Amino acid sequence: MKLLKSNKIQSYNTYNFHFNAFVAKRLHSIGIDIEKIWFYNRDIEWKKILPKLLELSKKYDIVLGNPDFVNTGKDWIEQANTCCGVNVPNPCTFNSHYFKKYKQQGLSDKDIFHKTYDGTGDAKAGVDIITGNCKNMFNLKDAGL
Repeated sequence: MKLLKSNKIQSYNTYNFHFNAFVAKRLHSIGIDIEKIWFYNRDIEWKKILPKLLELSKKYDIVLGNPDFVNTGKDWIEQANTCCGVNVPNPCTFNSHYFKKYKQQGLSDKDIFHKTYDGTGDAKAGVDIITGNCKNMFNLKDAGL
């Protein structure tokens, strides 16, 4: 954070590494310890690291973009969930970024769905995500909302 601040960088993005076989092979080929990356990339370890990064970003007045709203914890859900460290409008209305904001405003699941669904994709899947009934991905219930 000190290095970012000293170079006048005001925001940056961080999140769990998309670690697949291709990435592992490339990193290993340049001498990176992929076992260490794999270890610290697991949610159980990342949950310990992320709050420290968030506190440091606050200390140095740097915007930390982090789309991992589940692991940021309740105190950081809004501030850190900027995806790229810059608070820009998302081009899609039917996504969890908007679900989260409406949920925080106290809207019902039904109202959230009607405000965000643009007719594209599977409506039932969208409702399942909003209501927290989707078993194959994190949802707002996982974030305590």
